[in-house]
Amino acid sequence: MADPITEVEADRSEAVSAAPIAGSRLFIETSIFIWRRNRSRPVIRRIRKRMGEWYCVTSTYVRAEYLATVLGAAVDLYAVLQRSEDVQDAAGRWRSRQGGRRDIGDWLLGLLRDRHSDREESLLLLRVLIEEDIFRWFDECQCELTDATECGAANASVSWNAPAPMMGPRFPPPDAPTGLRTFLASKRTELEQFLKDLPTPPDKHWGPIHESIGRVLSGRYELGLRKWQKMADLVIALEAHEHNCYVYTTNARHFTPVCRSLGIGVVCETASD
Repeated sequence: MADPITEVEADRSEAVSAAPIAGSRLFIETSIFIWRRNRSRPVIRRIRKRMGEWYCVTSTYVRAEYLATVLGAAVDLYAVLQRSEDVQDAAGRWRSRQGGRRDIGDWLLGLLRDRHSDREESLLLLRVLIEEDIFRWFDECQCELTDATECGAANASVSWNAPAPMMGPRFPPPDAPTGLRTFLASKRTELEQFLKDLPTPPDKHWGPIHESIGRVLSGRYELGLRKWQKMADLVIALEAHEHNCYVYTTNARHFTPVCRSLGIGVVCETASD
């Protein structure tokens, strides 16, 4: 049987800094938890096999980002479905939306269409997804859950008191909470080195991150929602470095430069069957 890490290297050799050896620790990044549920069966089997064969670590920060993405999309979709005549009508309204949650909502709509077309039954199913399944999909992976950033948003919940469900706390917050500030302050050397390793001048993606790192290094943490979203991959890579792990991700473009600077490996999953 081929070694699973070698298979990934063959698919995307430029995305893998080094192939983990037996006993290595994989730090599971947010997109892997999502792909583990919503990709083709061969990809899902490959992810589950790899996670079953290696010691897996993740973090409360990753859990918070996962919930903000998947649970957030489900909550938004529930509000859309409440205003719609049926699932088909909700799908049309959802497609008119923009933003990163759109693809997640499309996947959830597919789950609803596979089981129900009736609006009320679909609302009940979506509520079960919101209250139970989305949390279970993350927790059933049984990764070691680290808390270097003391991320309270990992315990996000949904309130049903309003006409439409409301999710909180917000992630990422526009101003870094104390735990994240302390963690980033402890990584000053790594952040300074990454600034040196960034291409000059930074491109459209790395330019805002370059600016945000500079602000963080000067003690200014009020970056705003969008900039903290862009900083998430860097925070996750720093967590993997803290715990001596390879990063397991679907996003080679964002993680490879960071992990190369930190001196840790990247294992990149691909969508190909």
